[in-house]
Amino acid sequence: MKKNIFIFLMLIILSVNASALIMAPFLKSLVEVEGVQNQVTTLGESVANSTLRAFLKTGALDSAREKPEEFYKKVVDQAEETGSLDEVQEILETKVKEGKATPAILFTLSMVYERKGMKREAYKALEKAEKEAKKHPQIAFNLTLVYGRKERLKSEIDKAESEAFALTHGSIEVKSDPAGAEVYIDGKKRGETPVTVEGVAEGKHQISIKKSDYKEEILEAEVHGQETTRISRELALLPGELEITSEPAGSTVVMNGEEVGVTPLKLEELKPGKYELVLKKNNYEDKIINLEIKPGKTVSVEKDLIPHPGSVLVVNFLSGSILYIDDNRVYPEYLTNGNAVVIKDIKPGNHKIKIKKENYITVEKNIFIEPEERIEVEGKLEEESAYKQSSFGNALCLDGNGDYGKIAYSSKLNLRNEITIEAWIYVKSFSDKPGDGEGTWGYRNPQPVISQCHNGSSAGNYTFGLTSNKIFFVFETIDSRFEGKYNFEPGKWYHIAVVHKYKHGSDTRFYIDGKELRGKWMDDTGTPISGNELPLENSKNPYFVGSFDPGRLKVFFNGYIDELRVWRMVKSKSEIMSSMKNEISPESKGLVLYYRFNTEGKRKVKDLANKKILYLKGDSVIK
Repeated sequence: MKKNIFIFLMLIILSVNASALIMAPFLKSLVEVEGVQNQVTTLGESVANSTLRAFLKTGALDSAREKPEEFYKKVVDQAEETGSLDEVQEILETKVKEGKATPAILFTLSMVYERKGMKREAYKALEKAEKEAKKHPQIAFNLTLVYGRKERLKSEIDKAESEAFALTHGSIEVKSDPAGAEVYIDGKKRGETPVTVEGVAEGKHQISIKKSDYKEEILEAEVHGQETTRISRELALLPGELEITSEPAGSTVVMNGEEVGVTPLKLEELKPGKYELVLKKNNYEDKIINLEIKPGKTVSVEKDLIPHPGSVLVVNFLSGSILYIDDNRVYPEYLTNGNAVVIKDIKPGNHKIKIKKENYITVEKNIFIEPEERIEVEGKLEEESAYKQSSFGNALCLDGNGDYGKIAYSSKLNLRNEITIEAWIYVKSFSDKPGDGEGTWGYRNPQPVISQCHNGSSAGNYTFGLTSNKIFFVFETIDSRFEGKYNFEPGKWYHIAVVHKYKHGSDTRFYIDGKELRGKWMDDTGTPISGNELPLENSKNPYFVGSFDPGRLKVFFNGYIDELRVWRMVKSKSEIMSSMKNEISPESKGLVLYYRFNTEGKRKVKDLANKKILYLKGDSVIK
């Protein structure tokens, strides 16, 4: 009976022309008949594979309604028993490719895959079955079959993959000192030390350990499945650099007690930390520098070395003088001999030394100081003329070549009893050539200050002047003269004065810068005379400033004359000294002639005492 039914079933299956509409209900009735499933299950090896293939192509899988999962399983079991799983897989996959895969076919294909150990493919087939069932709700298919099976397969797949992953992957543990370094495996950051990176595939990997200010550690590590590869590294700080320059260059550089070169110098690959540098050079002070080299940084040092100082020895130093170096006052050290001082600790190089003292001419000199050397400077000062100490303004300027001033005769200047003449004079130069006055007076190149010529003579009532080594006062004629010896220097101001009382020649005196200078009365042969003679006659000739008699003798003053004063009285030494540095009142007692020469550029100069006009001749000028 069973055999007949199976034969009948096979005949139907082999009927390739049977329509799906006829076969579906028929097969449905077959699977619902008690024992049909058992019939399918117990099919022996005598059943041809082509028969099973034809069965699957009929759509019988889609017709199962009761216990479909068992039916699908029986089909797969039969295929496995008959060694036809591959063919069943091929048939079902073909339907999938042709777009004819129903949820039942996909579900059965999933079971085939699972039976063959292809769980991932089985899971994917279930996903497609679920998708098709939802896409075509008109197809009767129990989705609960999919859900439970999917969940189980997913769990099994995950477990299998995890077990497989564990077999082929290990871990890498990385530690560093200091900690906190970034860890890269094959170029991908995986954390900071200390760190253990799981799931690293078997094989060789490049490990990079990075931390700011430290050298990067790069190494290769080999990983074995289910094992931990351990790496520990002590990180080295990045080296620093040091650049050193000095002025002057060529200084020896000593680092932490060891000589390392001369400036300019660049040191590389220096271990970070604190260092002591000493710059050394002959004749210069050592320069000590404390610095810190930081990882990966360049430290630049620029230093000017201080040369060992020198000193100045000032000899003939006048007590009370003030010393300046480069306009800065310095306080010297006095030596035991009392007239020399030393200025110490002067920076080598060019300097200006200045020595000052009130009422003395300031001395300025340029000096060059060598390290640890002492130079000598002359400190002698010359006393400054009183004129420079005064507050006078301009003066009468005469060029010695036809310049002079002329004053008309005045009886007030025809002094018969007492006389004082004083003036400030500045001679530009004393010529060595004999002057025109040599044949008359015997003086070489005299410098006349004020004079009145006498009738028939170049000398009048009085003449006051000087040469380079004498000062003279000529009275009446050349036969009567009073002269004193004094060395006048060109280019220097002097205050000169003469006082005389007629008939008292022994009281005649010269004063130079307020200091008394004694002289002698003599005639033109040098024979001493008393100097008591009075003029034999009165002369009414004009007076000349800066000349004797320009019409007869071409002898002229070469330089400056200022504060010219003539008195009708004998002035004492104290009176002369008290007034020589200051302008005086034109109303002063006994003053008969007074020229200040303050008005610049004037050609007519008024006498402040008696309003006598001085007419300037030649290129004479007040300036």
